Amino acid sequence: MKDTNLTWRYAKSLILGMMLLWVIFHVLLFFPVPNTLKIISMIFAVIDIILMAFVFNFFRNPERHSAADEKSLLSPADGKVVAIEELVENEILKVKMKRIAVFLNIFDVHVNRTPYAGKVTHLTYTKGKFLNAMDPECSNQNERQLWVIDKDGFVIAVRVIAGLIARRIIPWREVGDELHRGDRIGIIKFGSRTELYVPMDCEVTVKVGQRVKGGETVLAKRP
Repeated sequence: MKDTNLTWRYAKSLILGMMLLWVIFHVLLFFPVPNTLKIISMIFAVIDIILMAFVFNFFRNPERHSAADEKSLLSPADGKVVAIEELVENEILKVKMKRIAVFLNIFDVHVNRTPYAGKVTHLTYTKGKFLNAMDPECSNQNERQLWVIDKDGFVIAVRVIAGLIARRIIPWREVGDELHRGDRIGIIKFGSRTELYVPMDCEVTVKVGQRVKGGETVLAKRP
């Protein structure tokens, strides 16, 4: 398994490129160039620093701990609950389940976590479109990754969906891996949507519009 504590490697090419641009813009200030060009260089140098700060912030990977009881299913992502509904998970499980959808904006932590302990029994990647992650159709049409996790016959699924800006989903866990609740399972670059599918007899404990934190907020409880 990859070292999930380091997200720097996913940002380093962006950061190094931005640093190179900053050096170029900064060096121009010391050359005998027109004042207009110096002003433009200063503006772009400032913008570059702001973008670097954004990238550092986006790829943060905080430690998370929860004191919730063993029947609790934790949020797989930071963000806002945008949908709670009952429907058939039609990709792998083919059974009716409760789906809790969380929208991640570009300022949320984009490391995904497992809501419950168990073994990864399925991991599927599907190519697709890049609709806005707030659009309900994105769940079936966008690029996505699905984990199915089984704990002694109690089966849940986590689907990570690429959004309008996101272009790459990076899984850190594979079929056969044993997970502890709250373990990091992957990261998605930039805005996205994460969905938790739980059995019908689970009790949902959040509401639409509520802000949640991955690995801490309880989304549902098993019977």
